[in-house]
Amino acid sequence: MDQVCSMDDTAALVKNLDLLITVDSSPAHLAAGLACPVWVMSRQDACWRWLDSGETTAWYPSMRLFRAKERSFAPMIGEVAAALRQATQFHP
Repeated sequence: MDQVCSMDDTAALVKNLDLLITVDSSPAHLAAGLACPVWVMSRQDACWRWLDSGETTAWYPSMRLFRAKERSFAPMIGEVAAALRQATQFHP
């Protein structure tokens, strides 16, 4: 990542990904703003912009939300892994 020095560099990197999986952070917003597929793992006490339920957001059509149901991310990581397996089932 030494060559990534700006948001322009990050945008160029994100545009070359099939999917960005991340926590709620600036790369998540950048990817979604660029209409790139992005899955966000959100804390139990999520940011107000994600509201209280649902897997989608009106802010970004290309974003899918995964919500922690407890303080640990461990169960949610299992959900993300299962969704990734399902999404790539026909695209090895």
